Amino acid sequence: MRLLIFCFVFIALTGKLMAQFNTTIPFLKGLHQASYINPAYTPEFESSFGLPGLSGVSADVGIYGITTGKFVDAINNERFNLNTFYRSLAGNDLNLMLNGNTELFHVRFKSNRWYWGISSTTRTVADLTLSNDFLNFFINGNEAFRGKSADLSSPNVYVISYQDLGVSISKRYKRFNFGIRPKLILGNALVMMKQFDFRFNTPLQPTDPIAVQAAGKIYTSNVPLFLDSVDGRAATENEKDFNDIISNPKLNTGFGIDLGLEYDISNRMRAQASISDLGFIRWNNNSREYSINKVDVMFGGITYEQLENDSLLNAYADSLLNLVTPQVSSKTFTTGLPFRVAAGFTYQFNKRNVFNFMFQGLKVDKKFLTAYTFNYTKRLGSSFDLAANYSIINNTFNNVGVGFTALLGPCQIYMIHDNVMAYIMPETMQYVAFRFGVNFAWHRIKEELRVY
Repeated sequence: MRLLIFCFVFIALTGKLMAQFNTTIPFLKGLHQASYINPAYTPEFESSFGLPGLSGVSADVGIYGITTGKFVDAINNERFNLNTFYRSLAGNDLNLMLNGNTELFHVRFKSNRWYWGISSTTRTVADLTLSNDFLNFFINGNEAFRGKSADLSSPNVYVISYQDLGVSISKRYKRFNFGIRPKLILGNALVMMKQFDFRFNTPLQPTDPIAVQAAGKIYTSNVPLFLDSVDGRAATENEKDFNDIISNPKLNTGFGIDLGLEYDISNRMRAQASISDLGFIRWNNNSREYSINKVDVMFGGITYEQLENDSLLNAYADSLLNLVTPQVSSKTFTTGLPFRVAAGFTYQFNKRNVFNFMFQGLKVDKKFLTAYTFNYTKRLGSSFDLAANYSIINNTFNNVGVGFTALLGPCQIYMIHDNVMAYIMPETMQYVAFRFGVNFAWHRIKEELRVY
């Protein structure tokens, strides 16, 4: 039963969205998809294209603050024990990150020493953080904070979904490869908390008043209204109907760009650097702002008179709720894209054996996440590439990735798993990512011999 629970938790997590970090695909440079990390990469084939929806599908999840094993330990007799779960956090906040990409299509070709590409991808990023105080309050109530203040400024919620349509251009000049990919961005949906603050103080004596402070904003676009009114009027049924919004999407426009550079230090060693998804989205369709003005309330308790009179009790409860109920208004706003920076070097022992190192940084909402990857890539025969790597991702140290590409005539198949330890030691799993796809590629480029 325990093994089945491990498998269920693992599959449930990895079956979500997709990739925080691509720790294997940058080193399989025979793939067009490697150029999404750095548009300056010289492709291995003059031409390639991807089947719609099949050339790149990936899924990735990261859990920080608790391991899968400790999560499973909280399940006793097929029931989830909240207290065991909370103790397993050992004072840590709980953070869940999901990231997903699906490549809709790509076409790449060579023309007069220039490499051109057109591609479109759908991306989804989700980041949920629950502070330790918030979980403590949710599980143990305010008794756990008697005589002190509790900071419940979590949860922090950030969910964004968008599509991009990009045109990539790369060219070699002496020792340099330059690459650029400008992109049209179409925003699908957004939920984002900003400047959210909620605190309260529980006194030592139960007869003393409870102090509550609250303030914050939530921004949404193309999601149903959470409340019954907007802009001072009653909300319509369509504004609150998720199916109606999904069936009649109104996209939001933006712009992004990828920039990349490679430099040949010698005929064996190459350095590279890139920045991806640097851009913004202007949200002006079905966009809302939920605002709680800063309030500071002293809750002195309920009197005997109020307990005996329902109207007085309801009026008192309504007045308290009104203080912390958001005001909703239509609002146009702009957000930046989750963007990535990368830098590293390649050492080529020969044409079949390559060592790589890469640093990646990912900016998601208020977080900057890091990954350090050491990679070895081996070519077997003329049509099979195998990659293996070890990564340190957000201070987790059990990330071993593998991947391969196989060329069967013009059909190029690839599969990548950025953390196979999730299968070997699932109880330690905190991060996992999976990717596969099918391309068609032809006219392998014969790389010229360079002597420096």
